[in-house]
Amino acid sequence: MHKEKKGIFEKDWFYVGLMAVIVIAFCNRLLFTEQIIRASDVITQFFWGAKEVKNQPLGAYLASIPTLFHASWEPLMDGGRTLEGGWNAIGLLFHRFLIQHYFPFPSSIAWLAVLSLLWGGSEPIFIAV
Repeated sequence: MHKEKKGIFEKDWFYVGLMAVIVIAFCNRLLFTEQIIRASDVITQFFWGAKEVKNQPLGAYLASIPTLFHASWEPLMDGGRTLEGGWNAIGLLFHRFLIQHYFPFPSSIAWLAVLSLLWGGSEPIFIAV
């Protein structure tokens, strides 16, 4: 049997790329700036973690992965909380390290948010297959 080649409009990657262009076009003021997202949790919490990731070399990041699975206490954020569960897993998102380390700071925070939106939007495309 002869298998027909799929056209460009029948490929999932075409639509993911098109969605990426649209998302970046609509969010360009957020992505290409020297300002930070003015959300209270970004300014008070996420900013400092992103700043630390920006200065962290790849070797130090990889060496810190085993420590992610140890419970600890953060008394200075949200009136004190344990750093267990979901917050530990954020260190396993390798793309987060790459974006925050190699993209310019502080717009790397916006890039992480917008690319997460893009990846979340592209998930149904790949689940439907």
